[in-house]
Amino acid sequence: MGFVAGDSQLIPPQGGYGTRLDAGSRFRVVDVEGTQVADLWAICTDGEREWLSTGHTMANVGRLFPRVGEEFFTNHCRAVLRLEADDSPGVHDMLYPPCNSRLFVNHGMGEDHPSCTTNFLRVSAELGIDVPVVPASVNVFQNSPPDPRGAIPIVDAVSQPGDGVTFVALRDVAVVVTACSVDFPPGNGERCTPIMVEFERRSSGGRREGDG
Repeated sequence: MGFVAGDSQLIPPQGGYGTRLDAGSRFRVVDVEGTQVADLWAICTDGEREWLSTGHTMANVGRLFPRVGEEFFTNHCRAVLRLEADDSPGVHDMLYPPCNSRLFVNHGMGEDHPSCTTNFLRVSAELGIDVPVVPASVNVFQNSPPDPRGAIPIVDAVSQPGDGVTFVALRDVAVVVTACSVDFPPGNGERCTPIMVEFERRSSGGRREGDG
């Protein structure tokens, strides 16, 4: 894939990570052990209060998830990411919101249980990103396709160890990725596992890091 050697980040189970990327940079989200969902956000840093919107993306591509070569759109209906490659089974979700503390309380767990929402808020604050709401996430590898009656049941992800999805940043963005915290079935298999994110960064001058 041409990614810069060593420019990667292992996200621990139920953890999160974020970084700023210049337009033209590429990143790959990898399911390290298989059957693990990753939540993804892209917040524009070259515009105010603009971020990847799952609803606007579905409206623009006319599908529940873009095909390879298609784009994700912001809440201002501007392209922000392109789906460049997908070497997983291609099963992903943009209908479900990120898990939050209330979900775990409702399932009899404590309010301090990790969640994708709390990880997003922590990571975005560390990056100096301020958004008025927690946007809906792109749920990479999540297996929850609607059935003919309109139900959206969740079953375990079908991704295998090492499967990955590659995105290209079309704008300057802050990207946040979390390893989904849902540790009761179904969804992430028997237990939560890590997610790897690999980067090929393009500098603001248009040169990719590692280029000669």
